[in-house]
Amino acid sequence: MEGPHKMQDWERNLKERGPTRVAANSKLLALATGRKSESIILSSPCDQGVVRNGGKRGAKHGPKALLAPFLTMVAPEGLSKEQASFEVFEKLPSSKSPQDFDTLQREELEAFKEALSITAAPLKKVLHLGGGHDHIYPLACALKERGPLVIINIDAHLDTRPDKLHHSGTPFRQLLKESDDATLYQIGIHNFANGKANYDGLDSMEVLPWTSEMSPSDIEALIKDKLVAHKDATLILSVDCDGLDASYMPAVSAPNHNGLPANQFHAILKACQDFWSQSNAPAALGLYEFNPLFDQLSQGAARFLAQVMYRFFYGVSHKHE
Repeated sequence: MEGPHKMQDWERNLKERGPTRVAANSKLLALATGRKSESIILSSPCDQGVVRNGGKRGAKHGPKALLAPFLTMVAPEGLSKEQASFEVFEKLPSSKSPQDFDTLQREELEAFKEALSITAAPLKKVLHLGGGHDHIYPLACALKERGPLVIINIDAHLDTRPDKLHHSGTPFRQLLKESDDATLYQIGIHNFANGKANYDGLDSMEVLPWTSEMSPSDIEALIKDKLVAHKDATLILSVDCDGLDASYMPAVSAPNHNGLPANQFHAILKACQDFWSQSNAPAALGLYEFNPLFDQLSQGAARFLAQVMYRFFYGVSHKHE
């Protein structure tokens, strides 16, 4: 029988790095004890909505694949404990109704409402990791109970299909048909990826003019101009990863040969961060449809999104970020 493991010098060296990493600021949220941090990560490891929409399996692994590189990043210095810490809540699909999609959405909505409820700390930042884009529906429904809601959606598809069966292509039609105080702006949309019926009957949705050749400054100004009228609303930046260009985001079910360039994406994120910095409502960012089964061996797409997560929580902390 072997004795206790003797830690090697290199193992001690790696262990000493731990307190500098983002992971040191995270903890799992137990709903029974209530949320104690100002920031939360909601994880939805389910791609049933993608499959129901004819997409490829694998997005259910997205949340774990994105958290892995994010948690190894070095946490910025100078933040208070409240500013640096966050909790992670994972909503797994119910074993009682794995095929009942509408029930799964209702269960996720109730779980999110409980996780986001005000307990020991005010809610300031919400990061949501899908799964399919259908998971934006329970998140938006949970947040709209706080008041007016405005969503900036980066996507190639409107996700407003009029299908009777719900899936990853229907969440915004579901939301807008049920909500009188929600506004949706879509950017990155391709006409060839959306039938006429997807545009019909949604007065509170606007598809923004966009081409991949637009300058980042023009994109930022466009988004800021739309947000001026919503200063009292909760803003969700919803990112369906197939709206991003395949040159750096191949890890999706439907890679986009003419998606948003990275500099345009960061311009939109900056416009939203400026809005959040002036808002009393919590900041909300959702990353959906990331499928690590189709990422590069270098995990370049996952690392790109991990940096987005870092910017969302901590901002750009130094010139060499």
